[in-house]
Amino acid sequence: MENSKDYEKDFKFEWKIRDEIKILSHGQFMMPGFIDAHTHAVQFPNLGLGYNKCLLDWLEIYTFPLEKKYSDTDFAERVFEAVVVRETILIKIIS
Repeated sequence: MENSKDYEKDFKFEWKIRDEIKILSHGQFMMPGFIDAHTHAVQFPNLGLGYNKCLLDWLEIYTFPLEKKYSDTDFAERVFEAVVVRETILIKIIS
């Protein structure tokens, strides 16, 4: 048999949740926040760099110089190993 105290606590929690529900007016909408969870393997070394830059500046300062480094197969192998093993398999980004 259920404990009445537990039931009362659950019931109060349910009402608390209902108090936090926002009813939108006609014409209003709600959008969830954007979480960028994808990874471009070739851009992995740039992760977190240049967020204060415009796109073209970011490309010229970070992306294009980095992409030239991939002609070195040792560099490319190190980066892809880090991306595939550490960032996708170990932290379960692959869905």
